Amino acid sequence: MSIRIDERRCGKAITIIEDFDPSTFDVSNLASNLKSHFAIGTVDDGRIELRGHHTDRLLELLAEYRFSVEE
Repeated sequence: MSIRIDERRCGKAITIIEDFDPSTFDVSNLASNLKSHFAIGTVDDGRIELRGHHTDRLLELLAEYRFSVEE
């Protein structure tokens, strides 16, 4: 699993979680939990996108769920 920051229109940051194996966990459930913590997000093209720059908080939260993450 990897996390990166991308910029969209008007320089708005998007935190993208990608490179995960969806057969090892329920992506919809993870996306739902992340949406509840970060207020907004979506699953698109096999990746989870969260509006804003959330790398630090996201690393902590994913560690609680026992995921290993590359930045």
